[in-house]
Amino acid sequence: MASKPSVVDITLYTALGAVVLVMPFVAKAEGSYLKFGLGQSEYKATGSVNETTASLAYGFAIDKNFGVELGYINFGKNKEGDASFTSTLQRQAFYIAGVGSLPVTDTFSLFAKLGVAANKQEKKFDSIGISESE
Repeated sequence: MASKPSVVDITLYTALGAVVLVMPFVAKAEGSYLKFGLGQSEYKATGSVNETTASLAYGFAIDKNFGVELGYINFGKNKEGDASFTSTLQRQAFYIAGVGSLPVTDTFSLFAKLGVAANKQEKKFDSIGISESE
């Protein structure tokens, strides 16, 4: 029996389908960009832990005011525990967003972004040689 696709799978396939449908516009668009970001994410469970976050995105203009951005964010890995028990939590997200720009003056524009993300969280528990994943 085949398993049902998850929300993450459906969102990822929808994003990829949107890319395929919009790709003809990319050839005509002048403005495209690749974005890389570094920052910090904060886990608040038993305490506050900051992890390095990395993101990668590709965006392109459909016209002078509207565009599309596709991206991936890795929120880092949080590991806690002692010699007998450890837990690891890792989070990541894929997203697609519409971006808009509205020129106010020659040197100033308003910018907006609206989109959806498929988030994935993975938890692993290790206790005295016994490993379990969620």
